[in-house]
Formats: sequence, C-alpha cells, structure tokens
Amino acid sequence: MNYFAYLVQAYGDVWGKAEARWNAAKPKIDAGTYTANEWTRDVLRTWLESMRPLWALGAVGIDVPTPVVGFNMTQGSALPPNDQYAAILPPIGAPVAVVATELRRAGGPDTVPAADVTASLDECILKVSLQNLAALPRGNYQGAVYVQGALDRMIALVHLVIE
Repeated sequence: MNYFAYLVQAYGDVWGKAEARWNAAKPKIDAGTYTANEWTRDVLRTWLESMRPLWALGAVGIDVPTPVVGFNMTQGSALPPNDQYAAILPPIGAPVAVVATELRRAGGPDTVPAADVTASLDECILKVSLQNLAALPRGNYQGAVYVQGALDRMIALVHLVIE
C-alpha cells in the first residue's frame, strides 16, 4: 500500500468514527444533557485519531515516549480515587487487546499478587484500574501495559504511590 492509499483509508476511518460520535451526541445535545466532559472526550478522541495516521508515517523507527499512568493513595484506603486514563497512540491497524502486568515494588523483584491491575483500550484512550490495594504497605509500585500477545510492545507504564 502506498502512502496516499494509506492516508485515504486512515482518514476514511477517522471520518466514520467522528460521524458516529456526532450521531451519538446529537440527541444529548438537543436534550441539553451533553456534558462538557463528554464534549472534551469526543474532541480529544477525534483529534488523536486524526493525528495518528500522520504520526504513524513519521514515527517508524522513532523513539516515542511511553506514557505513565499514575495513581496516588493513602495507606489502608480501599481504592485510589478513580480509574486513570491516558491518551495513547495505539498500534496502527485493527483494534488491539491490552494486558497489564502484576505490580512490583519499585526497585525490587517482589510482585504484589493480591493487587489486581486491569487495562482496556477504547480507540486512543487507555483505562487502567487497580483493585485490592488496602493491604499494601507504603512505597512505590510499578507495572506495565502491553499489547496482548506481544510483550515487546509496551504501550504504557503504571506507577502507584502509597503514602
């Protein structure tokens, strides 16, 4: 596939997704229930999707920074305040599944088997959720999110600070 054919196909997909978001938002806008958060999410997703084909043309072989999804919590609390989200540039092509590793104490080999780390990818938005953290001692913990089946394709780091 040449560059022109790639861009035509990629931007056809971008336009289709933007149109689907508009069609989903229009009834909410008419009803007055469309929130600023929804608008921001839709605008950012459309922008990220429209930039991804251009970045992909120039990003082959370039060292792209890995996003860090950070959590801060107080020792003994059941959960961090919320799930955390990161806008990422996922691999080009069909949507991919992602998998998160277990948390490890920063600087040490000890895994934290009681903590549950889950990750999901919705277009260009990565969502990371943590569960079962109440028993963890103070410290820094880290993990990673990979493309499922390809441990050499890390797409984000997870960092948890318990104070």
